[in-house]
Amino acid sequence: MSERQSLLPTPLHVILKDKYDDPAVYENYVDKRGHRSNLAKSLVELIKREKPSIPGDTPLRALDIAAGTGIISQELQNAGYSVTAIDHDEKMLDFLRKKSPFIEAKQADMNQELPFEDNSYDVITSVFGNRYIKDTDAFLKEIHRVLKPGGVFVWPIFPNERPFWKMRNGIRQHTRSNFLVKDAQEAGFDEVEVVKMSLQEAREKNISLRSVPRYIIAKKAG
Repeated sequence: MSERQSLLPTPLHVILKDKYDDPAVYENYVDKRGHRSNLAKSLVELIKREKPSIPGDTPLRALDIAAGTGIISQELQNAGYSVTAIDHDEKMLDFLRKKSPFIEAKQADMNQELPFEDNSYDVITSVFGNRYIKDTDAFLKEIHRVLKPGGVFVWPIFPNERPFWKMRNGIRQHTRSNFLVKDAQEAGFDEVEVVKMSLQEAREKNISLRSVPRYIIAKKAG
């Protein structure tokens, strides 16, 4: 390697590949850079308002899609939910199993039929997996299918994911919350609303401003 080549910056895709190859490095990276743990706490606070798990009763079942190393899953478990985490990356799931053995971790593709029976979960969420969704309509129909009557899908939509979502899946893929609300209604959800997180709230909760979401809250009729 020449001296000039050695001085060139490491390409971004190489940096990110290294992070994804090591789950512990990845978890530290997303938490340090994006305050993922703080985001998880805020998300679960919202989920608890929409679908509280009542102490003493059978724990409500929660599904975390594209769970990665399980930062969201862990916070759901801490809040009293019985949690299933799915991801396509078995290395991430192995890391999660060692860290949180009481969370059911299962390898699955979010773009295929989910490996669960109809009406299986009280709560479903998916955080920072949007860019990998190939067909929003099919994805939402699967969410609706495995959600129990009276269940809720809490879906954060991040502005910094939308360009990647578009680039991966074409300009016809809906990524704006107002269109996604209509898509959720067409998938069978009866009540759909958008809850915005303000920049002030993000600062108070120490959430990275690049990761401030709008939450789509979609409820299945009971």
